[in-house]
Amino acid sequence: MKTIFLILLIQLFISFNISAQLSELGITIGNNFSSHTNSDPTIPEDGQFQWDNLSGINVGVYASKILSKRWEVRSSVNFQNKGYTELAQTGTIGSLATTFSENRLQNRLSYLTLSIFADYIINPKSDNLKFAFYAGLENNFMVNNRLESTMVYPIFEFYPVNEYQDNWNTYYLNYNLGCRIKIDDRLGASAFFNRSINPVLKTDNL
Repeated sequence: MKTIFLILLIQLFISFNISAQLSELGITIGNNFSSHTNSDPTIPEDGQFQWDNLSGINVGVYASKILSKRWEVRSSVNFQNKGYTELAQTGTIGSLATTFSENRLQNRLSYLTLSIFADYIINPKSDNLKFAFYAGLENNFMVNNRLESTMVYPIFEFYPVNEYQDNWNTYYLNYNLGCRIKIDDRLGASAFFNRSINPVLKTDNL
């Protein structure tokens, strides 16, 4: 935990320095495709499984500072929806009829994210179109969660959904790897992959 807070303080320090000497200031609008991978370390023979993807918004503001022809540092604050989708079948068995229904349950966790990235510019001599690879860290602070899986009987009574309930960590750190295209310093697009470094759940067995 001390290491996490140290990383956060370093990121805040860098962010304030970027804000003091801006090269760029802008907004970001995007879409996340997220999922959760589940495993139980107490039962390793069960392996792991991954929920289906969930689509969610990613909006925020960023500031950047050009350090050299090839290097740029960028800090951002974003509101993000993450989580996963559960496909589940529920049914009623009666003496006269048996009915089943298919459920596509969307489980959303909303975060305020503080990020810091280092961009390596591949073609620094180009004025109109620049390509860059980047890497960085994201601090995720949960602001809300709405899990439809915990609202449907009898799904919420069974593993692993019954482990989720109120066991979410309100903070977690993840790394981020991506590529970016910038057009005329006015418009850009990026694609990235990120994964949590510390668990998103407080439980020891999930």
